[in-house]
Amino acid sequence: DFPRAITVLTQFLERPDVPAVLRDQLLSWVNALRELHSHGPADEALARARTLIEVGQRRNRFPADHQGFVHFVVASSLLHRWLTTSPAETHVLGEAYYLLGIAETYISRTSRISEAPFFLETAIRLDPTSPIASNAYDVLNLYILTEYTGSLGTRVPSEVQEHLDALRRLRGGS
Repeated sequence: DFPRAITVLTQFLERPDVPAVLRDQLLSWVNALRELHSHGPADEALARARTLIEVGQRRNRFPADHQGFVHFVVASSLLHRWLTTSPAETHVLGEAYYLLGIAETYISRTSRISEAPFFLETAIRLDPTSPIASNAYDVLNLYILTEYTGSLGTRVPSEVQEHLDALRRLRGGS
């Protein structure tokens, strides 16, 4: 609902107590919503989602930035709706789940409720020897490593590492 989101964010921007950094982010989101108002045809959803993710990544000026947030949310929405059309090609499904995993890494605020690992693992399992599976594994591995060795600990639990090792073997890695 682009018009409603634009209206709410614009009303919030009118408040005098909005900090400058948040104001900058909100303006970016409103402009992105105006720009992305049309999703395009469903048969172009995968290509459009891929482009939206690339643009969102370029808009983020640093890792914790959220200038590209709207692009990731729209890409995720497109991909979820596209998946309801029951596409049959395994490599295409793998790419869709990989892109969902990438988008989720930018959308989710906490790894505890993130669907990114599920999406990335699904991409690997759908087409294990593909380049997409290799990319998905790399992202998942780094995501898991960051989750467990950040401020919460110093190592990945053995059962999680064994799961990652099984996925690596599935895709043909040693």
